[in-house]
Amino acid sequence: MRLVQFQPKGGPREIRIGVEESNGGNIIDLNAFDPTLPHTMRGLLEMGPHGMETARRALGSGQHVVPRSQVSILSPITNPDKVICVGMNYEDHCREQNVPLPKEPIIFNKFPSCIVGPYDDIIYPAVTTEVDWEVELAFVIGKTGKLIEEKDALGYIAGFTVADDVSARDWQKRNGKQWLLSKTFDTFCPLGPALVTPDALSDPHNLKICCRVNGEVVQDSNTNKMIFKTAKLISWMSQFTTLYPGDVFLTGTPPGVGVFRKPPVFLKVKGLAEGPNRAESLLAFTGFEPATFRLPVQIPSLSATTPPGKTASGQTSPDSRWVYLGATGLCQLMALLDIFRFRRVISLMCLSSAALSFLGRPLRLRSSTLSVSLCFFKRA
Repeated sequence: MRLVQFQPKGGPREIRIGVEESNGGNIIDLNAFDPTLPHTMRGLLEMGPHGMETARRALGSGQHVVPRSQVSILSPITNPDKVICVGMNYEDHCREQNVPLPKEPIIFNKFPSCIVGPYDDIIYPAVTTEVDWEVELAFVIGKTGKLIEEKDALGYIAGFTVADDVSARDWQKRNGKQWLLSKTFDTFCPLGPALVTPDALSDPHNLKICCRVNGEVVQDSNTNKMIFKTAKLISWMSQFTTLYPGDVFLTGTPPGVGVFRKPPVFLKVKGLAEGPNRAESLLAFTGFEPATFRLPVQIPSLSATTPPGKTASGQTSPDSRWVYLGATGLCQLMALLDIFRFRRVISLMCLSSAALSFLGRPLRLRSSTLSVSLCFFKRA
């Protein structure tokens, strides 16, 4: 199953839970199917097997279908107790840094408040000029556990999704390495769109993981290069802290991030809609790239027609200036055989240091059609 959280458009902005009918398709409203269900994914997971069984019955019923065009897709988890991240967990990522492989998991965290949905804006803070991409496989805990044995750990996973561990590298290097501050700015954890249950995925440790920036493949690896697999991570962390339904694990990124390029490359926008300063370099996004599809990324066209402080729809945005961009790309995570897909759009648009120094405030940027899809293929 592909479970989602969503909000109806044009109605009450309450969070509801649902299940996708098909690849990026319409949504079955679980709260309409069973009004006794909670309105968050975490609440559904806290119900245990009964919650998942209800979702399966709803999917089989074909009832209470809401057209996807009538909903806003949120992050599949919006209120976890913890967001646990793993550093240097790919062999090839360690090699690109010329550091030895860790002998035990390197753990840090992001505040849950930095989670945003797959279609939400990412804000480029005025206090940084080095925002970088890190595409990662993520998983969500499905039941409470402490001192979990590695052989039992996979049974604690509710599902898998995709995350971007957005990072401000200049802050990561400051004051003895500020990993937490550099990675937990508001909006620095795009997540989703769907939570794919383990029965829809044969082997999470044999998945091609790849990222493109402006049509160029910058991260290209496989989850079989993870140093510490998902079961080990669960068992390891449960020694220190109780894991609860909804807890999110980001499992680490493969090589190819901007900071280790020569020279380093960071996320920027091609230009500004207004103002004397011009950024130069690049529009970038992160995601999973398939070997079987090739779609070009369109360089964004910038529009100066929207007044400062207003969105394209005319809504007031007093604390930010909007730059409207358009780009298209297709990415996928794959292992081999039966297709189980879900799409995400990452609004990951950032400004250069020149632009930031001119405006002197956080900027909010929006992508109109920057699309990334995530596919699972079962092995024979």
